[in-house]
Amino acid sequence: MAAAFPLDELQPLSCKGKGPDWDNPEDHSANDVNGNYSITLIDILDTFVTLGDPMGFEKAVSQVIDHVSFDVDTRPQVFETTIRVLGGLLSAHQMISSVPVPETNPRLELAPVVIPWYRGELLDLALDLGRRLLPAFNTPTGMPYARVNLRSGVLRNETNQTCAAGAGTLLLEFTVLSRLTGDPQFEQLAKKSYQAVWDRRSSLDLVGNPIDVVTGDWDHPQSGGIGAGIDSFYEYALKMYVLTGEKPFLDIWDKAYAAIMKHSRGTEGYWYRAIGIHTGELSAAHVDSLGAFWPGLQVLAGDLENAIKAHLVYWNMWRKYSGIPETFSIVTKEGLYVGYPLRPEFVESTYFLYRATKDPFYLSVGERVLQDLTAKAKVPCGLATVSNLLTGENEDRMESFVLSETLKYLFLLFDEENPLNKLDSNFVFTTEGHVLQLRRADLNGSISSSQANQTSQGASTCARHVASSSWPGIAGSIRDRTDYDYARHLVGVEGNASAVEDDSDRWDIYGKCDMPRHEIFKSDFVLTPHGNKSAEDLDPGLEKIVPVEEGFIVYNVEGVRIKATTTVDQDGYVIYQIGTHPVRASQKIYFADRRLLRGDDEMEAGMKQVYQLHRERQVPLRFSVEQLDTKAEPTRDLDLAILEPLIATGVTANFGQHPVKELGQKDWVANTPRFGRGWPALPLIQPPSYNKHGCKPHIGSPTSEEEPYTDPDSPFLPRPYEGAVLLLERGGCTFFEMLDLASLAGASGIVITSEGYVTPTLLPEEEQFQTAQLYLSHVGLVVVSGAQNVKALEGLVDASKRNDFQVMVGIEADAPELEVTSEEKKPAVVIPLDKREMHTSLRKTIPSRPLYINNKRVRNSVLLF
Repeated sequence: MAAAFPLDELQPLSCKGKGPDWDNPEDHSANDVNGNYSITLIDILDTFVTLGDPMGFEKAVSQVIDHVSFDVDTRPQVFETTIRVLGGLLSAHQMISSVPVPETNPRLELAPVVIPWYRGELLDLALDLGRRLLPAFNTPTGMPYARVNLRSGVLRNETNQTCAAGAGTLLLEFTVLSRLTGDPQFEQLAKKSYQAVWDRRSSLDLVGNPIDVVTGDWDHPQSGGIGAGIDSFYEYALKMYVLTGEKPFLDIWDKAYAAIMKHSRGTEGYWYRAIGIHTGELSAAHVDSLGAFWPGLQVLAGDLENAIKAHLVYWNMWRKYSGIPETFSIVTKEGLYVGYPLRPEFVESTYFLYRATKDPFYLSVGERVLQDLTAKAKVPCGLATVSNLLTGENEDRMESFVLSETLKYLFLLFDEENPLNKLDSNFVFTTEGHVLQLRRADLNGSISSSQANQTSQGASTCARHVASSSWPGIAGSIRDRTDYDYARHLVGVEGNASAVEDDSDRWDIYGKCDMPRHEIFKSDFVLTPHGNKSAEDLDPGLEKIVPVEEGFIVYNVEGVRIKATTTVDQDGYVIYQIGTHPVRASQKIYFADRRLLRGDDEMEAGMKQVYQLHRERQVPLRFSVEQLDTKAEPTRDLDLAILEPLIATGVTANFGQHPVKELGQKDWVANTPRFGRGWPALPLIQPPSYNKHGCKPHIGSPTSEEEPYTDPDSPFLPRPYEGAVLLLERGGCTFFEMLDLASLAGASGIVITSEGYVTPTLLPEEEQFQTAQLYLSHVGLVVVSGAQNVKALEGLVDASKRNDFQVMVGIEADAPELEVTSEEKKPAVVIPLDKREMHTSLRKTIPSRPLYINNKRVRNSVLLF
């Protein structure tokens, strides 16, 4: 304060202050942070409270109110301004009360600092700053421009390029600002920006760097991982869930974490590498210092074992250099850029690991860090950046995070009685180390239910850490782990190096070293009920998977693909996708396919029941041809094969007209030809190719390939297929939509070709089923399945067109027996439709008995039998 205030940063070698680089607006290393608003003072406001200095805190708050204004002609980075300035103001505001408050439960809320004269001025400043950042969000994607002028908005020549962290690390600060001010736009914009990045993740569930805020495209090199430009994107997904209890962010975290563990983590299990987001292949052979935050985040996620391992390599890096180099080669095991600007990430992870394990090893790590900072960075006016860890050269700069994070986490590491170390609530440390919390009044009711779930379900809590030891029955330390030396080897710290003298009494004379074991965090399986390999059903319908309020019921597991993550204890799975359906964290998968428990004889008996149900849906179709011009002479090259009728057995739906059953009085439509048994064959017409699935209104000429214009507001639609049956290909829309559009065009029915076997089904409680009962009971739907049948029918249609014949379709008098060969997929209905209703109540009362895959419990599964 004596040397730098009211400027932004302290220059500790020259003992003076530093603001923006007014001479060089493109000096982003300075101007992205220094906005001419005393950034260091704002960034360290809550540090005064953490260090137990209420008088210093009150004085600092007064100086901010008196001297800080955001009506400045500077162009700082949206990301840095949000995490350092907006977060600092909000955290300090939440730590103040203008009147003494009744004593509260110290484990649920921090006791505020009483400042009698305070009237919310810091929140007013935060709101003003938030509004000045809003112009940056005016992009087609919703992702903000990287920089914004606080007085005039986004400049015309502003770059379109930002990073995933820049667009995603706004959630906590903007959400708290909205909840405290009642202005929802900040939270909405931050969520939109975050989702815009996540929606553009690769098929491997990886986000990359950089990204274009206008087009939404990933720019070169499209590299992913946990390092610079991406790190806090993942951090804010998990912390947003902790702060607000909103389950969608937990879903994002679960998928993203599984992807990182599968693709970014090296096979040795310690390094987290930069990888291509589309390939998962190594894209850079170095790690950066920002990745040292990852072990701390893994602690928050409950993955303590992998947090310990990841921390060990950064610890050995610190021992080797007395600091963390900005970049380090995992191939040569040497620092590439060996500067250290006193970053907090390694100290942060050390603090969280100590809180989780209480292992004194982490206190000794903190002691070493403190000693090295004192030896390498301490100068008369502060702590100076170490520009070269090898030579000890310093740079005349001390960034604000040194006080707001690095020293704060070091202090908390050793201060056991600090109130923050006893706080048991939904508070979070932001990526800048600011303490934010949402009290019950600010939660909008979003967290109460999720917290209740966490208290009632043991699976949502973290397992107690058990210290490892080479000696049975004796509690050990991290240093006693058998892989402790292996982490040293990965970094290239020699056994005789002076940096590791403190370990010499623990080394094994035989060089004991635990080789890495690589766990799989992301798996997928194609299910089968009988142990034999099943072909995947790429589009399982409602006859197999039915969405319900609490999740999904699976009536037939045959060929259904599930995607799952491995639990952090390696002892189970959590399904995050079944078939084509994403599964949220709060949902369960209910398995109703009893064949999962049956032996071969019982399975065969069960399949007979399935076949009987399927047989009731069978429709024997007869395809024949008629000459359009009966007076014309047949052509010489007439394909005589088309004169032979084609018999094929299809399957009808449980809605619409059943073509084999007798029509009831309510099903009758006067003067309309019927597609059913006892009626003459009807013309089979193939719509133009632009509507081959029948998912668009049938308003054009059947013989024209030019798609017509339709007035969507017109109540009158032509009926070009009056009295005909449409031949459609499966796909594009639902079976109900195909039937509905065909009915509007006057068709008496539809025949759908599908190479895969399928049974069109709607549940009786569905609105579409009820609509079909009322308005489509006179229109029949039949699916012709199997590659051989489809190929034969297509050949018949093509030949008839060449010879000027019309294909006709009718219903055969008798249905042939159902035949299912070993090469063909078995019909897909396992539980009869009339018995499915019982599962509505059953899934709510049945004891939670899970499914096991590979002897591992599927945590979000329940067996309904």
